[in-house]
Amino acid sequence: MTKSNMQIRDLLMQAESQAAQKDWPRAIESYEAVLRLRPGDANVLVQLSYVHSLAGHYRMARDYALQAAAAKPGEPRVLKELIARLRTFNEAGALHDCIARLPPLEQVGIPLLLAFAAQLSYLNEQDHALLFLDEAKRA
Repeated sequence: MTKSNMQIRDLLMQAESQAAQKDWPRAIESYEAVLRLRPGDANVLVQLSYVHSLAGHYRMARDYALQAAAAKPGEPRVLKELIARLRTFNEAGALHDCIARLPPLEQVGIPLLLAFAAQLSYLNEQDHALLFLDEAKRA
């Protein structure tokens, strides 16, 4: 593991610990330090969206969620968190952009299919949500 990767790992652990202690300003500082080392990291952007929300910074939280969407993450865990953030801010267009980047639904894991179905349902897009649920059932 390189020195930079160790530094990133330590900063992420520190940020998670600070967030668990509800020390939002310090958690934000730590996540922003990681972002300086890994610009455009979708996971870090999503985490910054969460901590800014918890700190009461709605606009910053929304901005970070949109930046995470622009990073076009493909990792299912990050994508699940991202689409929940996008729906929180009623950013249906960005959520639909995430859907457009998915591989064919038969190649998407069941947990991610269910996450998309839930978020689409929350947006009152029941017919679209059913496509994801039908694929999850088939799988």
